[in-house]
Amino acid sequence: KQWYQRRVPLRPGDNLDNVYAFPLLDDDPNGLPPTFVLALTRDAIRDDGEHYAKWLEYSGVRVKYVEESQANHGFMFLYGTDECALSYLKSLAKFVWQNVEE
Repeated sequence: KQWYQRRVPLRPGDNLDNVYAFPLLDDDPNGLPPTFVLALTRDAIRDDGEHYAKWLEYSGVRVKYVEESQANHGFMFLYGTDECALSYLKSLAKFVWQNVEE
């Protein structure tokens, strides 16, 4: 949250206590669905992703944590042209499919 506040221009009415925007602010993750966390080694928020995955796992949420060293923040938007992004999109889809409750 602090990193975000220093780098992203804020507008009047921005809700910096929103757990959907800043999930580490949530007091209790119990009841969350299985979660896929993809962190990028060269990303300024990599540590937040790792911390979030560990916190979820500690709280009993099923987590798949993956760290990628060859991509930059936002690379998933390149899924149409980037093989790495397409590969992770497929991994995410497989994870969701495997964890869907029927």
